[in-house]
Amino acid sequence: AYCWGDNSRGQLGNGNMQSSSTPTAVAGSGVLGTTKVAAISVGASHACAVTRTAGVACWGGNSQGQVGNGNTTDQLKPVAVSTQNGISGAPFLFVTSGGFHTCAWTSAGRAYCWGANGFGQLGNGTDTGSSVPTEVVTAKTSLNGRTAQQLSAGDNFTVELAVP
Repeated sequence: AYCWGDNSRGQLGNGNMQSSSTPTAVAGSGVLGTTKVAAISVGASHACAVTRTAGVACWGGNSQGQVGNGNTTDQLKPVAVSTQNGISGAPFLFVTSGGFHTCAWTSAGRAYCWGANGFGQLGNGTDTGSSVPTEVVTAKTSLNGRTAQQLSAGDNFTVELAVP
């Protein structure tokens, strides 16, 4: 993966905070290692990627926990998204980033979100943010019995395409 532009919060993922007007490689050491990126998404000042091994890594601005690693410290290099909230063993297929939140879904059709939640954009039935993934509530909602097919995150909201 390559990024360029503003890097004031580490959103280029190259280990420093120096902006770049040309493409620069996201740090390949650490959590990404030599793993290839399958999908990528960017928010206001963070980025997240699904790897070919179906893990999720994020980097950059993390003031609301949108990087998903359990804290709110900006990350200058990619870090693994936490799996502490009982994320199913199914691999992740896609990731989408809003302004200050991130969502991803698995091959089992389960959706998870993390980060800012002042407008309920995490879909977990609260307005409390989370620095680790929380599962989108489906029971007793219009999503009950449906499987996530696609997610898209906006600044303060999330949209899910789900089928029976």
